[in-house]
Amino acid sequence: MKIIKEGIAPSKKTTEMTCHNCGCVFEAAQEEFTYKADQRDGDFWKITCPTDFCRETLYKYSWK
Repeated sequence: MKIIKEGIAPSKKTTEMTCHNCGCVFEAAQEEFTYKADQRDGDFWKITCPTDFCRETLYKYSWK
């Protein structure tokens, strides 16, 4: 078998987020988010803004 392109483990995928409260832009891996299952509104991922004075909760609904 020959690997044409090496994959990335889902937990290592990263995304760029922008805090709507303080404007901080940061990159985080999927493993740094907390997964929340919500049967009514749909599942989502959440993370806290890393800026010390802000600490706003941010949400991500898809890892596509």
